[in-house]
Amino acid sequence: HSSLEQKRTRTVNINFFLEDGSMQILEPRVPNSGLAQGTLLRRQMVPKSGQAATTTSTSPFAPRSPSSRPGPRQPSVPFFTPADLGVGQDVTIYGRTYHIYDADAFTRDYY
Repeated sequence: HSSLEQKRTRTVNINFFLEDGSMQILEPRVPNSGLAQGTLLRRQMVPKSGQAATTTSTSPFAPRSPSSRPGPRQPSVPFFTPADLGVGQDVTIYGRTYHIYDADAFTRDYY
């Protein structure tokens, strides 16, 4: 890493799990590269804003309108979906921008 270096291109695998909407980012290990490699993002749902997601829920003691009913907690920020991860798109995840330039056959057929 040089002080003159403006950016570095590295190859990673972005895995999106359709069953729960979670993502994982892995960098294939290259021997003797001198760079930290492996899991860059553990499997989790990733908010689009890059901020930590919080959830909101209604207090059971708060007054409610007759049309409201208790239910599952709702996320306060939107999360990444498969539509956000198309080939040719740039996505920023927790401050890092990734350019998606390829996908496996299943993913290409999905879109």
